Amino acid sequence: MRRQAKRQKGFSLIEMLTVIGIMVVLVSIGTPNYINYRQKAAIDADAQKVVAALREAISRARSGTEGARWAFYVDEANDWFAVRQGPTVDPPTYISRTQLDSLVQFDQDITENTNNYWFHQSPNLTIATSTMVIGLTTQNGGFTDTITMDTLGRITRESNY
Repeated sequence: MRRQAKRQKGFSLIEMLTVIGIMVVLVSIGTPNYINYRQKAAIDADAQKVVAALREAISRARSGTEGARWAFYVDEANDWFAVRQGPTVDPPTYISRTQLDSLVQFDQDITENTNNYWFHQSPNLTIATSTMVIGLTTQNGGFTDTITMDTLGRITRESNY
């Protein structure tokens, strides 16, 4: 009687080590790219939200909505911003309050003239008394976004990513 050799099933050690090695290389290349993509997406989204909130505050001020003054407020310490009605309303009424993404923060070296920045309704084009600059940066400082609003309410954005 002949014995049939048992066929072994599975992978050899060399095959397994090769697959694990390829996976390690792919992960080491892909992880930094994913992190950069995530940071760029977060800072871009937050910059768009800041611009939208500024436009909302300017629009409300120009139209004299509810007969109140309107402001753009930045809380640099807690990384949030808001459109605010006031100043006679106490406590302040925040129409929209937005928290920055956890990967993004205000760049305190760039951000100026924003804490309670009031807009006024006037018959001419001037909406503000001075230029406002808002800086956003990622937690590691790799990417920045600078938003500038002039006295006429024109908003420009400069991205570094």
